[in-house]
Amino acid sequence: MGLFGKHKKELDKEAQALNTRLMGADQPDPDGKQPEAADPRAEFWEGAVRSLLLFIKESVLDIREIEPDTFRKRLNAVLDKLAAGGWASPPERRFEQHKIEIAEFIDKQKAYLSDREKEFRDIIELLTKAMANVNAENEDFNLKVYEQSEKLEEIIRLDDIRKIKSALKLEVENIRLAIKDKESSDKGRVEILSRQVENLSVELAKAREESMRDGLTDAYNRKAFDRQMKNLVQRNSVMQAPFALLMIDIDDFKQINDTHGHPLGDRVLVSLVHKCREYIRAEDFPARYGGEEFAVILPGASLKNALKKGRHICKAIAETSYRVEVEGEEIELAITISVGVSAYRSGDTEIAVIERADKALYTAKHAGKNRVVSETEI
Repeated sequence: MGLFGKHKKELDKEAQALNTRLMGADQPDPDGKQPEAADPRAEFWEGAVRSLLLFIKESVLDIREIEPDTFRKRLNAVLDKLAAGGWASPPERRFEQHKIEIAEFIDKQKAYLSDREKEFRDIIELLTKAMANVNAENEDFNLKVYEQSEKLEEIIRLDDIRKIKSALKLEVENIRLAIKDKESSDKGRVEILSRQVENLSVELAKAREESMRDGLTDAYNRKAFDRQMKNLVQRNSVMQAPFALLMIDIDDFKQINDTHGHPLGDRVLVSLVHKCREYIRAEDFPARYGGEEFAVILPGASLKNALKKGRHICKAIAETSYRVEVEGEEIELAITISVGVSAYRSGDTEIAVIERADKALYTAKHAGKNRVVSETEI
């Protein structure tokens, strides 16, 4: 019996209790009196449901076979509905549908992990037996060789065959060297196997990380940016987790491409990301938003701090010049950027935060470029 089957009765009771708490105050009084105000605990229960859904979403493992992105999208849709209207309408049908989906996904994830655990146990058992056999074979081999060497040494003690003695002594030494070489070789194979397993784990983690990176600049890509913004906004619906956003655009980038070619334009994009990283923290989130436009998410930053950070980056970019070779000729190239700054406000969607930063960026562009504009200035 799966997780849902085990706990269906408990979930039904919780759904009924939740519905009673949330909807009971809306029923008309039998004597015709006006309904009382909603139960003050309703807000708590709505927040609790949001928190639990968010925690479930963050606990989903990135395993392609169980389609985690599809499940996350469903949870995001539920969270968005709650944020938009809460449980204003009767929740029975919606709760019934989503609890089944959540329970089924949890069962699917548990089943997948259980299957993989069994496979790993089988592999470990197989390797353990193989290593035991190898060790037994080696011990048997070494024992036989050493026994042979003892017999050869007995022959060596015969003084009347000096030439044979000399040859046999050399052969004994060769056998012993061969044994040492074999032991060293076996040890080397085990070490190589261990390194291969370790490298495989590192490569798997690297592949997952690269799937979220822009191939040219090594900043995070748009998909990673959208996911991070969604997660931060949802986290703020259940706990205080302020953040700010910088939207950065290279001034007159099209002119650089048209004048010097796209290869040089690509180098400019890479240089911009490198320069930005000099002025942001390890926990900040630089991403290529599209084309020559970049975004930097600043967790924990206020609007004031983000504005200060944006000005530092803008000034550093403007004061940096590059000597580059174009068609055999060395030129000095300087660029500037425009920056729009916004910060999360209670009740914001991720789109709202991005739009305010975009409008601030647009204002910076039309105010003369090479400047930083806050959302409060638009």
